[in-house]
Amino acid sequence: MSGAATGDAFQAIRTALRTGFGVEPPAAEGFDAPIHRRLLSAMASRRAGPADRAVLLRHLLRREELLQGGVEQPVLLSGADRWPVAWQHFGMVARDAGAGEVRVRAEPWRPAWLPCADGHPVGEPAFAEEARRTFLSVAGDPFLEEMGLDRYRCVAQREMVRAVLIAQPGATLLLNLPTGAGKSLCALLPALLTSRNGGVTVVVVPTTALALDQERAIGEHVAHATAYYGGGGAEGDTRRAGIRQRIVDGTQRVVFCSPESVVGALRGPLRGAAEQGWLRMLVIDEAHIVNEWGSEFRSEFQALAGARRDLLRACGGPAFRTVLMTATLTEPGLDTLETLFGQDGAWEVISAVQLRPEPDIWACWCESEEVKVARVMEALHHLPRPLILYTTRVEHAEAWRHRLVDAGFQRTAAVTGDTSAEERARVIDRWRAAELDVICATSAFGLGMDQADVRAVVHACVPESVDRFYQEVGRAGRDGSACVSLTVFTSADLHDAERMSQHKLITIDKGLPRWRRMFEFAMPLGGGRYRLPVDVSPGVDAERLDMQGEHNEAWNVRTLTLMARAKMLELDAESGAGDAGAAAAPRTRVVRILDEDHRTPARWEQRVQPLRYRSYATGGESVGRLLDVLFGRRCAAEVFAEAYTLRGRGPASPGATVAPCCSGCPFCRARGRPALRSGLPVPAPRAAVPRVTDGELARLFTTGDVLAIFDDAWERSGTERLYRWLLSLGVRALVLPPELSGARRVPFERVLRGPAEVAFVSDRFVRRQAPRVPTLIVHAPGTDVPPHHLWDGGAEPFPRILFLPLDAVDPDTGQRRLWDVISCRKYMLGEFLAARSL
Repeated sequence: MSGAATGDAFQAIRTALRTGFGVEPPAAEGFDAPIHRRLLSAMASRRAGPADRAVLLRHLLRREELLQGGVEQPVLLSGADRWPVAWQHFGMVARDAGAGEVRVRAEPWRPAWLPCADGHPVGEPAFAEEARRTFLSVAGDPFLEEMGLDRYRCVAQREMVRAVLIAQPGATLLLNLPTGAGKSLCALLPALLTSRNGGVTVVVVPTTALALDQERAIGEHVAHATAYYGGGGAEGDTRRAGIRQRIVDGTQRVVFCSPESVVGALRGPLRGAAEQGWLRMLVIDEAHIVNEWGSEFRSEFQALAGARRDLLRACGGPAFRTVLMTATLTEPGLDTLETLFGQDGAWEVISAVQLRPEPDIWACWCESEEVKVARVMEALHHLPRPLILYTTRVEHAEAWRHRLVDAGFQRTAAVTGDTSAEERARVIDRWRAAELDVICATSAFGLGMDQADVRAVVHACVPESVDRFYQEVGRAGRDGSACVSLTVFTSADLHDAERMSQHKLITIDKGLPRWRRMFEFAMPLGGGRYRLPVDVSPGVDAERLDMQGEHNEAWNVRTLTLMARAKMLELDAESGAGDAGAAAAPRTRVVRILDEDHRTPARWEQRVQPLRYRSYATGGESVGRLLDVLFGRRCAAEVFAEAYTLRGRGPASPGATVAPCCSGCPFCRARGRPALRSGLPVPAPRAAVPRVTDGELARLFTTGDVLAIFDDAWERSGTERLYRWLLSLGVRALVLPPELSGARRVPFERVLRGPAEVAFVSDRFVRRQAPRVPTLIVHAPGTDVPPHHLWDGGAEPFPRILFLPLDAVDPDTGQRRLWDVISCRKYMLGEFLAARSL
């Protein structure tokens, strides 16, 4: 029933429900709405329980009633064994309709224990799939055709794609763009463009699921395997070997992998690609986790900094660019990323931050664990699906899964940090296939997963930071439609959050002995670099886990990370081919010493202790802010804006002001405040690229930044030859005004249909948004020349070529011909072409 009206689809399901689905039930894949497919799938599945079907039926009925303007949409059901007896537990009313049928309708949920729920039934906008996120698309550049697109999702996406493409060799760009604005394209499109004639881009992702997602997304553009992950037996070995060989050959184009692979199994192939000049970009997706995870577990996220330095040293051609991408960047995260990746080559931060408008935020404190459990269970009987239930502890996630299964919710699974890779993959496959409606999870679930139709997130805990809460709530509503966030917690949950908010920054009394012990076995590598073992113990206390095995190694790695943040050392890597078949990084790290007093207590007090104080203060502030949201003391938008506003750090890092959004929170609801929505901001101007100083293009601009070419006939072949030549010299931006139409536009369109080089196309020249690259600005006959087109770049110089009709008028006087008064170097088109044998 694809493409059918919503009412027709509902009537088809209503008929199927009444007939008990008969011999040939409707096929789920024939329906457009996710809830239609999900309910039909549950009705056809033997693995679904009565509670699963009932809560999905509630979702369907609430959705249809809201879409029909509040008119009840009851259904008649047959087959009583498929349904629960206690309809009231699901917010539904059932009446005997005779002949073995039951008439069922669903009511809004107004729990007395949630403040303001009486006037604002919980979850109604989510049931209705109310559209809340909209981005204003803009015309695309010609090279977007590489991905089968003709428009950018928003201006911010366009600016970031262009910034990556014009970045200097060896530069690092940090892209801060909200979910839904098309962050992935900012890396994948440049990866494809720069590998047309050979090349490799490495995209580091946090999970295998995300690597497979990205592989699927780019599959129609790249013929070979692109996701590098373990498992798969002999077939998997062959696939991985093929990727490693193509990396060395420069034919891999793009590879999605874990940080463990970059510092382990792919280390040798990547170095070989760098030496041959094939390495184009190193991309770290979800880059905020370098700070969040790299200090606590999976230290390889921060070891990437050392691997990058080694690869940069190995480059046999222009240095590769590093691109860090995130949707949730905080000041501590920015500090860590700049420390680790901002010290080699140019550093630039480009931000366009908008808070998520999708969630309605609800919260309730409970006096006991028993009350909390009862209220969460009530919520799970009423809220839309699919739904994620978050806890802080692994054992709590498993306990909730058992509790839900016992209550008849069979389409439920758990994912935690203890879940095996195989089980996680199975759960994710079922989740995506709409065979699961609820995931009970810790924060280990959901990162980077673009499951578009999640409608609710419930926290049966208090996250340890505003950032974690915001990210987990953001797992819902990724399709831009309304979702619901509910947090139900006790005082014990508050204590857990406060304890966890204090990051595991090692004390000086413990850190300095660890460092001295590692340095005792340091092997000099030259240039201030040393290879250190991270499996040595600072003591022999058998009762202390942090002196044994993996716990001890984790604390040693944290010590090195802390010293790097304190600028006492840099994380580095050892030059060499590495072991192409290694399954994991060796139990060593390479560092470069920056402070000769690195072993003295006084230096640790001076450099390390302030970091620890700031970390504790930041953690406490974050929990306090989150409690302001949950207890309704402040608007959620105000709190989230504080968390994600970035201070300016100079021209290359101008900071980020957050566009606030709040669709409903405890504070605003209690005061009757309307929804707050703001549009996605345009990124601040980027740092200027170096002036063109050599080659034919530079010789055209020996007397300034502007060159004018006039034409009185608009010779079609001449304009086409001119643009092709300028493109070959390095002109990268073209401004074609809307007034330039018909035959006058044809020469430019013909060239742009398949340019050999990247070219940015705009319909107007905006100084604050113009790419800092050599630019050709075309003026249509009979139109005014804006004064800023003649502007002398000053502190932001970049070459501009003006293509002007001979009758263009001086914008200052409005009378004299521009040809007679313009002060820059000027030519007639014919003269210009003849002088260059064009």
